[in-house]
Amino acid sequence: MGKILISEGCVIDPDRTPMVMWPADVLVDGSVIAEVAQHIYAPDAEVIDARNHIVMPGLIDTHRHVWEGQIRNIAVDATLNEYSTVTLSGLAPNYRPEDAYAGELVGLLECVNAGVTSVFDWSHVQNSPEHTDAVVQAMKESGMRVVFGHGYPNDDLTAWMWESVLPHPEDARRVRSQYFSSDDQLLTMAIAARGPEYSTMKVVEHDWRLARELDCWISLHIGGGELGPKYEGITRMHELGLLGADMNYVHCTTLTAADFDTIKDTGGTISIAPAVEAQMGHGYPPVDEGLRRGIPTGLAADVVTSTAGDLFSPMHGAFSMTRARQTARALEEGAQFGSNENPEQGGATTGLITTRDVLRMATIDGARAVGLGDKVGSLAAGKQADILMLNRRALNLAPLHDPVGAVVTAATPANVDSVMVAGTFLKRHGRLVGHDLDHVLDIAQKSADYLTEKAGMQDIWRHR
Repeated sequence: MGKILISEGCVIDPDRTPMVMWPADVLVDGSVIAEVAQHIYAPDAEVIDARNHIVMPGLIDTHRHVWEGQIRNIAVDATLNEYSTVTLSGLAPNYRPEDAYAGELVGLLECVNAGVTSVFDWSHVQNSPEHTDAVVQAMKESGMRVVFGHGYPNDDLTAWMWESVLPHPEDARRVRSQYFSSDDQLLTMAIAARGPEYSTMKVVEHDWRLARELDCWISLHIGGGELGPKYEGITRMHELGLLGADMNYVHCTTLTAADFDTIKDTGGTISIAPAVEAQMGHGYPPVDEGLRRGIPTGLAADVVTSTAGDLFSPMHGAFSMTRARQTARALEEGAQFGSNENPEQGGATTGLITTRDVLRMATIDGARAVGLGDKVGSLAAGKQADILMLNRRALNLAPLHDPVGAVVTAATPANVDSVMVAGTFLKRHGRLVGHDLDHVLDIAQKSADYLTEKAGMQDIWRHR
């Protein structure tokens, strides 16, 4: 790969002060960012005119069950328990390897199309080694940067989640060796563990030992809905000495202040999926709990069965829902309002979340939350060239006054013009590169038809 000069764009780097440089250039050399400056002289580079674009790091989705791509919007009104009944008990046991491949590929291409360049794929469809191989094949074909969270089978939900008697599948060892022997590649591996709310502590200890033997990050759902207060998972794991800086905690909606302090003290990170948490009854998205403590906190779409599959929607939700919660508390206390960055304005006694906070969650803090902070999430020289270009000459963004605020509050996937991962364009001028989209959608549709028929859910909308 040669050099590419992205020229005269509105450059946003969430890990730089100030965040916005406009106009500015980004020089890509092979797979990495070589330089970011107002004027770069690179006569040997291919020049891309970015005068009508916002140029920023690719978005980081810190928690998504990508394999569900072909069963999108099948459970939009579902609570958490109803979602489990429909998808995990009803559909997942019928997945064949080709269904795992179809769901994964269409799900990952949806990410690319919406400007997501990295995703933590919490993959609990390991019904057989062949299912896992199919998922990995789809990852390779997508061209995305993926942290593959090796999960458990969903062929028998009772055995794997509710009775909680089975340890993490031993096939994880093969997968680590065969596909993920190096962490210096687009595809890396983690362990998607059930944790103390979905398994016994004996199983938790086994799964944590396996993850650390394989030198993998650990991600777990915790503090979601009614299970959180009942099982006191953070306390029990901490007592066993299991907590560490290699852990990502998902949802966290019912955790206590002491739990968040423990996560901070042990170096953990957080993933928040605002739409899913609000819709499914997990609890209020605890965005400010992580931000106030300085815990790396990322955003997630989680499941497309119930919510949108882009990361602009979670940004919108995180900003508005957190502000609503903060201002409600302030009103109860009789306080005035201000922002985290300008707390003196109006004599404020409460700090409010800002759009800059949220953009960091979707980029650099999200990267840190899933162990990718040294590779992506900002436009620093030496980092991987995972870059997003948004068309700012669109009715929802123009005229552009506050670029960061526009991205967080107004941008949508329709603004995504180009997407680059490791210096290679996966989307250019509004179109995916290197994929027959009609073919992908056809195999996704055929898979969806097969799965819903096997589960007796065909034409589910007719019964609503």
